[in-house]
Amino acid sequence: AGYFRARLNNIEPFDKILGGCCWCITGLMYGIEMNFKDDLTLGEKIKLSEQVSENLEKMTCPFQLYPHELQGLNYQKIMPA
Repeated sequence: AGYFRARLNNIEPFDKILGGCCWCITGLMYGIEMNFKDDLTLGEKIKLSEQVSENLEKMTCPFQLYPHELQGLNYQKIMPA
């Protein structure tokens, strides 16, 4: 169980975290469509990071997480969210 791609060694940490966030949010919010794919461009990943940030706010997450914190791998901000 869980986000299986997190175990793969050939995937960049940003991709693992972004994909895991998308997986969690879509699992919890049925009306949300967040398509994470292996071949996204950096611009598409940043747009997806913005969606993650927006959806965490909609979910009333008590921790604010900004897209640049996801991309910059700011684990101190990512982990609580």
